[in-house]
Parts: sequence; C-alpha cells; structure tokens
Amino acid sequence: MVYFAPSAAAFVAPVLCEVFPLDALSVAVIGPTTASFLRDTLEVRVDVVAPKPTPDALCDAIAAFDDVA
Repeated sequence: MVYFAPSAAAFVAPVLCEVFPLDALSVAVIGPTTASFLRDTLEVRVDVVAPKPTPDALCDAIAAFDDVA
C-alpha cells in the first residue's frame, strides 16, 4: 500500500480497514510528513519512507525493502 499525502491517507485508510487488515500489508509513503501522520494519527505501521518526496526515490526505497524482505 502506498500513501502520497496525509489528507489522502485520512480519507482512504478507514475505507481500506473495512476491506483489508492494514497490519498485514506493507506500507510505503512518499515522505516523513505522511509517515508521521500514519504512525501518530492513524496508528498504522510504516515499512518504507522515501528519502526524498519524489517518485524515483519512492520506487528505489520500495525496491530496497523488497530486496531485504
């Protein structure tokens, strides 16, 4: 599951929780602001945080996570 903004996460996460157990999914975010929101406000575990808020950095971070996992 990939989140790109806190506002989108606030809107989508409650709906997704009805369908999927979010603790069973790997969660990636575009940057630290979204990561903090998910952890602190929604209490969702974040597995991948892009080091820069760019699509390429996010893809690289997800690929690195997949290589380790």
